[in-house]
Amino acid sequence: TTNHSHPFPIQGAASLSLSLLLLLLLLLWHYVCSIVFASHQHPASTLLPLRIIHPSIHRRCAVTSAPAHTYKTMDFTKGPSIAAVIPHKQAPTSLSYHGDGVHLFASSESDSRIYLINGQTGKCDRPALRCERDGIRLVSSTHHDESVLLAGKGSTDLPTSQRHSVTYMSMHDNKVLRKFRGHNDLVTKISLSPADDTFLTSSKDRTVRLWNIQQAGCLAKMELPKNTTGTPCGVFDSTGLVYAIMAGVAGGGGYH
Repeated sequence: TTNHSHPFPIQGAASLSLSLLLLLLLLLWHYVCSIVFASHQHPASTLLPLRIIHPSIHRRCAVTSAPAHTYKTMDFTKGPSIAAVIPHKQAPTSLSYHGDGVHLFASSESDSRIYLINGQTGKCDRPALRCERDGIRLVSSTHHDESVLLAGKGSTDLPTSQRHSVTYMSMHDNKVLRKFRGHNDLVTKISLSPADDTFLTSSKDRTVRLWNIQQAGCLAKMELPKNTTGTPCGVFDSTGLVYAIMAGVAGGGGYH
């Protein structure tokens, strides 16, 4: 007995595959058209950069990245819903939030103390850490929730080349993990890369240096050109692959 296969099931399967292909193409065309339509309705030029406005009459601060007619206003006259009371009389001079959104580090230059504040409870999680020898001018959070980078005024007992160092410190056990030396003047800015453990430091010695938390030596150094004035300021972007450095142009010609 000879078994003759019928051609219709094969043709039906081919027709079904062709129909599915046409449906996918139609969905893709609809997706592309929706993107083009949205770009024409909301061009990138209508999105304003982050702006901060301080109207002195109403004592309010408006922070927004939306178009000008949709500002969201935060009223500080009634006080925040969660507030941290820092138990000392000296005003904080530097703040840095950790990426987890919970830990907030506050430092005071006047008494060289740093506080770890819980952003959810508004309370200090532990007693303040004090660093009298080097002082604390700047604090920057790291990828570890209880370790910070600190920059102080510098100890006069040390040579100038070692005086203005950056300290990597653990607030868990009050231990200095590493010192980063190389700047000859005050460190004015610390910027941690969001991608890894590298960070930038800007200093009044007119240099910007690149470091890695895992090693003490400087990875790279950039000196300001001769046609610039003032102190540079370096910062990483959100990817950690690009950084920007700003400095004044000599003769009051603006900023690079």
